[in-house]
Amino acid sequence: MDPIFLDERLVPIYSKVRQKTRLSKEDGICLYQSSDLLGVGSIAHVARIARHGSTAYYVYNQHLNYTNICKNRCRFCAYAKDRQESGAYAWSLAEVARRLKERIDEPVDELHIVGGLNESLGFDYYIDLLKTVKQIRPDAAIKAFTCVEIDYLSRISGLSVDETIQQLKAAGLDMMPGGGAEILNTRIHDALFRKKSIIPGGSKSSKLFTKPGSPAMPPCCTGILKPLKSGWII
Repeated sequence: MDPIFLDERLVPIYSKVRQKTRLSKEDGICLYQSSDLLGVGSIAHVARIARHGSTAYYVYNQHLNYTNICKNRCRFCAYAKDRQESGAYAWSLAEVARRLKERIDEPVDELHIVGGLNESLGFDYYIDLLKTVKQIRPDAAIKAFTCVEIDYLSRISGLSVDETIQQLKAAGLDMMPGGGAEILNTRIHDALFRKKSIIPGGSKSSKLFTKPGSPAMPPCCTGILKPLKSGWII
């Protein structure tokens, strides 16, 4: 039974998806603008079932945001704090261990670790952080440090990006999360987070990390200062 669409513009897009016909840029703009959330969801469900059937996969993870102190004050970020600001923190390794152990009875199979660029933390902290996590959760995968963090760690350690990644892997890093390398438009990058070295450094981090076969999550960020006609939303 076909779904009922409140937004009639979705009907031909639905037909295209059922026929496995590639959508156009105009179709993408229509989906982006449509307020018929159930209709868009119905189309997405059809595409998903066609590719994967009824199988779904889940990760049971624990987030460790080890510090919210960050020298990059990106305009859209409600997380970062200055060192002297109320609410600023940086976890000691003992605090990291405590947070891991308080959930040790849960079936956590992935640790997601990201934080700000805290200039009071040396490169050794990050190595010891990974070792602490791996010691307490030896069977869990560690997904840690965005491209921005990897690039920053390379600079504070004096190592090349490749050498930095290899040392992090040796300490327990299994994969990289998305984030920090999803804005490819220079105008938007400069307007929102000029201090992030994501275009040259971030892309290099991703390429070097995945080259030996380690997975990295592909980020997707849409709708930030992006005109619909620019093509960047698709």
